[in-house]
Amino acid sequence: MSLAEQYLIERGLPIEIAVVNGIEFDPNPTPERTEQRLGVECVPLWKSATKILWIPLYTSADRNNHSWIARRLPTVDGQPKFVAPTRKSGLATGVPYVPIRVWNEIGKPSQPSAPLVIAEGPIKSLVLVEAGVMSIGLNGVFGAHEIASDGKLVLRKELLDLGVRGRQIYLFLDADASLNPEVRRAEIRLWFMLRAGGAEVFRGTS
Repeated sequence: MSLAEQYLIERGLPIEIAVVNGIEFDPNPTPERTEQRLGVECVPLWKSATKILWIPLYTSADRNNHSWIARRLPTVDGQPKFVAPTRKSGLATGVPYVPIRVWNEIGKPSQPSAPLVIAEGPIKSLVLVEAGVMSIGLNGVFGAHEIASDGKLVLRKELLDLGVRGRQIYLFLDADASLNPEVRRAEIRLWFMLRAGGAEVFRGTS
């Protein structure tokens, strides 16, 4: 069993489900592929990663419309686990991970206001979806908003497209909010922005 397969299985995600959702296993990271997908001047993953899981970030139900996020393996202390495109790349950056099943089902008449769980990271959200829970994954707690042309913070288009008004949304983000004041402020800000958008917001605790 490869390191990448072991990583997914330990987190409860079957290999076949990962493949169906477009996740690619890269056993030989190269500068060319990494810079093509993350942009020039990106983190040089090919120097420290022996494997990369490439996870497509769909911006709609159209599978042809996506960017990438990389999960380096093995984990390197002090360096990011997930790496998104750089702002200089011109590629979409900071895009939340929305599984294809969520894009396809959450707006259907049968689930017009299905509860939505916001988790941190694509793997957690995909595991939740396979368990029958509508979920998306943020690339960090700061990944739910973007800066509008007037300089104000607004919810990202992907969240608005899924529909937040009238929906129950549950925040299950990483536990460092209790230790990191910046993360705590970002989580509180996200709560207010979702409430302003008409969602009924709940926060999961351990």
